[in-house]
Amino acid sequence: MWPTRVLSRSVRRTYMELDFAKHMPKEYVEKVKRTVPKKVYTNRYGAPDIVRWTLHPDDYVPSDGRPWELETFEKNVQRARDYHQHKLMHKFFELRHEKKVAIPAEEWTIFPGDLVQVMIGKDKGKTGVVSRVNKETNAIFVKGRHTKLINDSENFSDMDPLYRQIEQPLYVHKGQVKLIDPSDKYVTHELALAVKENSHIQLSTVLFIHSVDMTSFFYFSEPCEAAWVLNEEGNEYIRISKKSKFQIPVPQLARVTSEYLSPDRYVEVEGKDTPAEIVLEKTYKPVLKSFEEEIADAMGIQDKRKLQPSYWY
Repeated sequence: MWPTRVLSRSVRRTYMELDFAKHMPKEYVEKVKRTVPKKVYTNRYGAPDIVRWTLHPDDYVPSDGRPWELETFEKNVQRARDYHQHKLMHKFFELRHEKKVAIPAEEWTIFPGDLVQVMIGKDKGKTGVVSRVNKETNAIFVKGRHTKLINDSENFSDMDPLYRQIEQPLYVHKGQVKLIDPSDKYVTHELALAVKENSHIQLSTVLFIHSVDMTSFFYFSEPCEAAWVLNEEGNEYIRISKKSKFQIPVPQLARVTSEYLSPDRYVEVEGKDTPAEIVLEKTYKPVLKSFEEEIADAMGIQDKRKLQPSYWY
């Protein structure tokens, strides 16, 4: 048992890096969220620094939209403005009412490109492909499912109505969306018709796949829960269904960034990108010396004075 625990801790959980902002600089994401220090008061004679935040991280309200989207960014800017006004006027700043607890990154199991089933609303029982996720609010957006009809020309009286469907968030922690078990069996068209007539299974759970030799094939989409376990070699975490123990591969869409569709297809720009061999080269040699002693040795300065101890109060 002890070696297994040590091995599981040493294996890197690469799936935790598959975030909606993995290709965005972390400093930029925090800046558009306004959760960055506005001023830091240092040199306080050993006392901890005092940080004045643009918007304190505890007062940040997660949103279903991306932080750099215009509507979400405007809300964050307005909240940061209200935060400072209350600070200057010595008034109580009201915290967010609903505390949303995000699912830990090591337990997150749904990614863009996954085939999922909607569990609520008008599309209950229907399947779809995940278009994007937001781990801050545990929100999942399924392409073409759980939509809301909005009028883009509502504020323009001289224009004809212009409607479009917008996907609404489905929350994982509330059980509103689940993965599809990959072990479901294929059945023929005749068996599917019998199920429609005599079985209690919902019709929306029977999906058309393809037609070969004039014979239609269907399969039953059963929702399932997923978990991360080590593979047989013990060198990688894989996603499996808790119900059937079948592996659910991570879709390629989850690894797409603004720079490449897959990491192995990335093209290095000569003169701008540092080659991976140079980046991974180990050039640091640790020594038991202070910064001043390293500079003195590099410049050939011989200092025979004995370093005196220093104290902080």
